[in-house]
Parts: sequence; structure tokens; C-alpha cells
Amino acid sequence: MAEKYSKKRVYKLIKRLCTFDLKTFGISVLGAVITAIPWYVTVLLNGVLMRTVTDNVYRGISTWKFIIQIIIALILLRIPNIFGYRLNAWGSISLVSKLQEKIIQKWIGKDENKLNNISTGDLLSRIIKDCGDILGDFYFQGLGLKIIEPLITGVLGLITIFLIDFRLVIFSLIIGLCSAAVSSFFSGSIQNLQTDAMKVHSNTTQKFTDIIKGIATIKTYGSEEKMIWDLNSQCISAAKIGLKAETKNQLAIFFSSLFEMISIVGYILIGLYLSQKKYVYFPDVMIAIPIQSLVSNMLKMIGEFWNYLVSVSVSAERIFEVIDLEQEDDRAEREGITEDNIDYTNNVMVELKDVNYKFSRSQFILKDINLKIMRNDLLTIVGDSGSGKTTLIKIILGVLVPQSGNIFMKGQNFYDTSLFSWRSNISYVQQETPLFDRTIGENIALGALGRRKKPSFEEVEKAAKLANAHDFIMKFPKQYDAPVGELGSNLSFGQRQRIVIARALVSNSDIIIFDEPTSSLDYEGEKQFYLTIEKLKKIRTIVISTHRIILNSYSKIIVLYNGEIVEMGTHESLMTNKGRYYELFYSQFNGKNTQ
Repeated sequence: MAEKYSKKRVYKLIKRLCTFDLKTFGISVLGAVITAIPWYVTVLLNGVLMRTVTDNVYRGISTWKFIIQIIIALILLRIPNIFGYRLNAWGSISLVSKLQEKIIQKWIGKDENKLNNISTGDLLSRIIKDCGDILGDFYFQGLGLKIIEPLITGVLGLITIFLIDFRLVIFSLIIGLCSAAVSSFFSGSIQNLQTDAMKVHSNTTQKFTDIIKGIATIKTYGSEEKMIWDLNSQCISAAKIGLKAETKNQLAIFFSSLFEMISIVGYILIGLYLSQKKYVYFPDVMIAIPIQSLVSNMLKMIGEFWNYLVSVSVSAERIFEVIDLEQEDDRAEREGITEDNIDYTNNVMVELKDVNYKFSRSQFILKDINLKIMRNDLLTIVGDSGSGKTTLIKIILGVLVPQSGNIFMKGQNFYDTSLFSWRSNISYVQQETPLFDRTIGENIALGALGRRKKPSFEEVEKAAKLANAHDFIMKFPKQYDAPVGELGSNLSFGQRQRIVIARALVSNSDIIIFDEPTSSLDYEGEKQFYLTIEKLKKIRTIVISTHRIILNSYSKIIVLYNGEIVEMGTHESLMTNKGRYYELFYSQFNGKNTQ
């Protein structure tokens, strides 16, 4: 059952929808008004045609000339009608596009320090279903065809019927109110079912997302039948809710049609009675018959108005929940890290002093972190899963903000530096190696977009060569124009990683951070990674986060355990100490259980 919405809550949400982009919203409303007037005149002309034909039949006069004139008028009326629809539709499409753009913008910029319960599937459902369908309908047909047009045409219709005879207005209102009462009776439960359907749609979208992302896992464990059964159950639930809603909708349509037929018969009978009493000329009653539909639609709209606004409010609230996500402080007004203010005191690139971090009220994930990363350093952060490696990386990236302590880059305090400038000095190579469904060259060039002008092909090629990616790229028929496929599906994991490294290099950032770079690589992939690192360590500051011991010539290794740096040194010195690093080493290479 849908949650109860107070009037204040609903009107606040509707007001926010209407004022989200007032200019575009105004154009959409103007389109609805322009559409309403020709529609009223069209219905009126139909009534006039019926009146004239009826009158001429009584008199034995030919009506062909008049019919042709009416047809021409109806055709001409389509011009402003179409123009109004186009304005209304343009406003709707523009508003929905801006809302969807705002959702993505806010999702990207959300504060990672704050937890939220919005899953990927739920987010997609809000963008496509709530924003694209429900709010798109509100801005277009909902606002225009369900509110503005019925109101304008209904009022004009009542005035027209009143001018024919005031007694007809009473009958018109009785028929209209009965039709509206039946419609309102059904619309409440239909709206509740539609709200429930949106929630089921979100869950179904999430299940589709899980299956698409986890195909390999599903096949490996032979769980196809179980996953399909779960999805099918979800789809059946959605279908049942949809069937209930459609059944009630058809009943509402049936009763609406019934009252429409009653109104036609009623007008004829009342018209005959009034004409016999000399109160009205009977052919004039023919004008009121088609116009009655306008009055009924207006009264029906008034009856359904509240339930419709509630259903729109449900979607609006889901959209604004994302838009209102707390944003990270980009400190755009702060100074950037430039050549003029760089301070390489003692050759320190990044320094963390007394850094502590925790999520909300949880225990501290990082405790009293003190660390210096030197210029052109090659640092490895080693630790078990859950030791705080990823959290430490995100703090260096400026994604997470510690509860206490200070971070410096090139001598500049994190809190006194714009976030854009801070991140422009760092490239991040994630474990998942995310690629976009574009060409290889475009994926590499993305590293520079937003930080500086679009890189030349020569710069892209140079970065690919440094990342040991150029040779395999040249083997593709389209070379740098070869599509990588969805999420890089046309490439192996190792190839994807090298393209992501090339992307990091083309950005010209001084620091490159690798998160679990060898966890999914085969022997050849690891070999290529080590070759790349040997090239990069001469020209970049490199930080590698890993739970695996990587045997190579690193200048420094730090060991994280329960959120604390427990050891620091070279491989040889740490092995001599026989501490946590020593245990991790033998756990990995000799299978010794250290837990």
C-alpha cells in the first residue's frame, strides 16, 4: 500500500517540480493552453455541425456547403493544436533531460563519507521509470492533458451550455459529477497499485543488473535456474500488480463510457422536453451533446486531481532524494596547486599527519596515520582485506575526508586547496579497470579531458607505448579506433589494465595510484605490469595498494593492520624484522595460516 502523503508534503513536491526550471515549465504550460483553445473550438464546431444538420433536415435545406466549411475549419484548427503540442512536448523533454542530467551530476558529486541506501538498479529505475515515464508524463500529458486542458475546455463548455439554457447546466453537472465520482472511486486504488508497481520495478531492475553483471559467477556455480526463478518471481509480482491496475482501469473506462451514453440519451430527452415547452430550440441542444464530454472531463479531473498529484509526488520524492544527496565540498573558491605555490620541502610529494577516519558512528578504520610519500617514490601499501588500504587510498584521492589530521600535497594543505586541483595531480587505476563503450583511443584520451585540452593522437600513442599497450592495439584492424565493447568486453583484463594505465599517463598527473593491480592478472599480465612499473618509476610517483606481496625493487613498503601502520621499510628489512609483513609473506608463498 502506498505511503500516506499529507497535502503540505504533496504541494511542496509539486511546487518544486514546477519551479525546477521555471522558464521551460512556462513554455510547457503555454503549449498546453495553446492546445486547449483549438480543442474546445473543435468540439464546439462538432456541436454546431450537429445543430445545423438537425435544423436543416427539419427545413429540408442542403448542408453540404456548410459541412465543407466546417471540415476546412477543423483542418485549420490542427495547426495551432500541433504547435501547442510541440511546445508542450518540447518543454516536457527538456525538463526531463535536465532532471536526469541533475541526477547524474549529483550522484557523481555525492559525498562518499555519507552512506545511502540507493542501489544501482534503484538509481536506474528512478532515472528511467520515475523521471522518464512518470515525471515526463506530468510535464507533458499530465500537466497539459490532465489538468490545464480539461480545466480550460470544461469552463468554456459550461459557459456554452449555460448560454443555450441554464437548465441544461444542472443536468450537465449531475452527469459530470456522477462520472467523476465513479472515476475517483477507482483512481485511488489504481494510484496505490502504480506506486507499488514502481517499487517492484526498482527491485526487478536491480535483479536484471545483478544477473547481467554476474553471468560468469552464475554459470560457474550452476545457479542459472535459481537466478532465473528469482527474476521470474519478481516479474510475476510486477505482472500481478499491473493486471490488477489494468482491470480497475478498464472498469473505470466502462463506467465512464456508460455515463457518456446516458448523457447523450439524457440530452435528447431533456432537449425534446424543453423544446416542447418552448424553453429552447431543439437543434441548439445538439451543440451541448459533444460539449458535455468537456465538462465531464473537467469534473473527472477534479475528482482524480489529488490522487494524480500523490502519484506524481511519489516519483518526485524519489528523484529529489537523489538530487538532495549531500555533496562533497569541492572548495572551488580555494587556491589550486600551481607552480608558484609548490613546496617540495625535503622532496615530499604527499604527507599525512595524524590522520583518523571512520564511517559515521562506526569504529575508526584508520588510526593515527603518519606517512610521507616522496617525489618519484615507489610505495607499496600491504595488508589483509579490511585492513584499511582502500580507505587510505580514497583519503589521498580526496574522496574521503578524515575526522582528524592533515593531508598535504606538494606542501599545500588539502583543506586549503580546491578539490579539482588536488585530484588533477593524481591518476587512479582501479582494480575493476573501468572502460567506456568507446574506441581505445577515446578511452585513453579521457584521462586528459576535464584537466586540460583534448590530447593529440601523438600524446595518446606515447602514453600507450609507456603503458606497454601500443603493440597489442596495433594488432586490431582499426587499431586506436577499435571499439572496446561494453565495459571493455572485447579485451582481456591485462589489456584493459594497460589502456587504463595509458589513460592515467595521458593526464600528466604526478602521482599514479594502483589499487590491487595484479589480483586478476595471469603470469603474462603480471609480467607486462612489472615492465610498465619499471618505466613509470623513473618519471612518476607511484603508490600500489595490494593484499598480495609483490616481489620487486620498491623503495618503500608500509604494512597496514587493523587500520594502523604497523611496519615500514624495504622488503629485506621487513623480512629481517619477522613482523606482520613476514607473516603475510609466508602466508602467501608457503600457505601458512596467520589468522
